[in-house]
Amino acid sequence: MLIVLARLLQPHDFGIVALATGIMILMALILEKGFPQAIIQRKEIEDIHISTAFWATMGLGLLFMMIGILLSAWLATLLKEPLFATVFNVVSIGIAFEALSGIPRALLHREMQFRPLARHALIAAVISGILGLTMAWKGMGAWSIVAQVLTDRGIRMFLLYTVVPWRPMWLFSSKEFRTLYSYALHSTGFIAMEYIGIRAAEVIIAITMGLTALGYYALASKFILTLSQFVFIAFSRIGVPLFAHMQGDSARIRRTLLEILRLGSLCAIPLFVGLCLLSPEVILFFFGQKWHASIPVLQVLSVMGMLISLFSWNNTILLAIGKPKSLFRISLISTICTIIAMIATAPFGLAAVAAVQILRVGITAFMTFLILKEKIGIVVGEYLSPLLSPLMASAIMATALLAMRYILPEEIGLMGFAASVVLGILVYGISVFVLAPHLRKDVVQFYRNIQKDDIDQ
Repeated sequence: MLIVLARLLQPHDFGIVALATGIMILMALILEKGFPQAIIQRKEIEDIHISTAFWATMGLGLLFMMIGILLSAWLATLLKEPLFATVFNVVSIGIAFEALSGIPRALLHREMQFRPLARHALIAAVISGILGLTMAWKGMGAWSIVAQVLTDRGIRMFLLYTVVPWRPMWLFSSKEFRTLYSYALHSTGFIAMEYIGIRAAEVIIAITMGLTALGYYALASKFILTLSQFVFIAFSRIGVPLFAHMQGDSARIRRTLLEILRLGSLCAIPLFVGLCLLSPEVILFFFGQKWHASIPVLQVLSVMGMLISLFSWNNTILLAIGKPKSLFRISLISTICTIIAMIATAPFGLAAVAAVQILRVGITAFMTFLILKEKIGIVVGEYLSPLLSPLMASAIMATALLAMRYILPEEIGLMGFAASVVLGILVYGISVFVLAPHLRKDVVQFYRNIQKDDIDQ
């Protein structure tokens, strides 16, 4: 979907929609990770908790829509792009969809019922993708992405209510609101700071370099985050309810985290190392020559993608065991430092701004590890040991790919690119099982443990 749209649309279109949807997604994330997250994390809930959380989320969603509309008019004037305000006003409908979806989705998460959510996501992606591609093909520019985003969220919301028997009730308790509020406040604060840390680059680039430059950056960023979903982000929705059930059992949390790191590193490290090395071919073959300026950004953000995929589990565990306040403080510090650093590096180009993201994720990973060390008793050597074999195997893979690039002509062509991918997979696969033959057994055991957890619950 992203590949086809990138070929049909211009970087300027991507820039406009990236900024508009970026603001909308921030507000949607705050709605999702606030009161709904408190419902997931809470050990026992009743109808009064659920209804109170629902109406609090709806009120917050309405407030966000009003703020967003006012903010869009100001940004449109600042960017000298009147279309931006109109695009955002339409995109803000997605905030209403999220407010309506938050609590029903949280109830499914709480019961570990992820299959319906995956099915809904697939249906919504197919339908919205067809609509977006059709509109882009007909030359409707930025509006094709807007329609795709809104259709995706709208279909997910509709399908959600077809499988969740709960319906909103006219119940609201100020006492239960205060009970949920403390967790929701710090949880949403953390999510907001993290998202601002990621998206601040887009605002700074739009103001200092223009919307076309933002389009180049946004393409690379979206590509990296999409890949990260396969390694971490999709499973993070499972993580909070999974670890929430383990509250009070530090040994079990520590054991599960190490198993996840072992499995995640097996996929994430070679994926992003290979992407960094093959970024020129990926951009030119999949997106086209007009996106050439995205190559160095993609190379830099590949490192960020690897760090997010591996170390964001720290955040998931701290949310699950009821430590959102600590996460909020960490993310506030890292985000402020990130924004200052991005403003300072903006004159040096897109890749320099992207490099700040590596620093932000690294600082957050280090600080959250220190809290985990105290809360669950994990030590540095134990924490990093699952990464060693995949790192060494990926280094061997990178050496093979660099040697192949040296042998082949500068323009390797499609066949050369395909050969590089195959070579990388073969070299990595052989290397990792030579260096760590126990990994196959560990992967199988991990899935057995997850199944056992589901049965125990």
